[in-house]
Amino acid sequence: LADKLDNLAACFRLGAIPSGSADPFALRRQAQGIVEMLLGGSLHLNLREALLYALNLLPEPKLEKAKEVAKVLAPEAALDALMGFFAQRLDFVLTRDGVTYDLARAALGADWDDAREAYERAQYLQQLRTSAPALFDTLVTAAERPARITRPEQLPEGLLVNESLFQEDGEPKLWATSQEVRRGVASSLSSTPRDYAMAVNELATLAEPIHEFFAQVMVMVDDEPVRNNRLALLREIDRTFLGVADFLQVVREGQ
Repeated sequence: LADKLDNLAACFRLGAIPSGSADPFALRRQAQGIVEMLLGGSLHLNLREALLYALNLLPEPKLEKAKEVAKVLAPEAALDALMGFFAQRLDFVLTRDGVTYDLARAALGADWDDAREAYERAQYLQQLRTSAPALFDTLVTAAERPARITRPEQLPEGLLVNESLFQEDGEPKLWATSQEVRRGVASSLSSTPRDYAMAVNELATLAEPIHEFFAQVMVMVDDEPVRNNRLALLREIDRTFLGVADFLQVVREGQ
């Protein structure tokens, strides 16, 4: 495992990233091998931390040609590229093992650094869609509205919810419920083993207050502080859903 991580880190740092069918250093096979080792051994490894550790062990590249220098990636850029590369490998494994392509992408669209955990979460979502379609549909519907309205806005990262700017009854109700749900989801996902059923049930309680919020509250008002505050509230809810999956990736029947 360490040998494969080191080799992948070195190649990506030097910009030797597979493209198309070209993969002269068999990096796809090595990444696939890592994924299979983690899944087959039920090993929970923080892949992001392991890759960053491997990248930081590397010496600075000594290159002579300008075209070689241009290909070199900074460690942070190499890490992002590697995580995307592993996501592709894990996506392949998930669809091979019976997870629909949209649920594989939904699971990997959330923040993840543990391949085994992401695999288990995707498998749970697949089972939930089959065994409890009404609950699954409630989750997707509740998650979609906050995500669709906030993600295109690209709000400042440091923008926080200011309760003094609430004007409609639906705002404090949704904010209070969302904070309780956020804590419940965090607790469910930090337990050993992770309790995905509890996390999903917590998220489902947001459906009604989200519906009431949009029925009562106009988000995109002219008053910029009020508008941004409402968007910040919805962004926090979107981030809570992203603890489980990016439900915007889910393709529903008829779409």
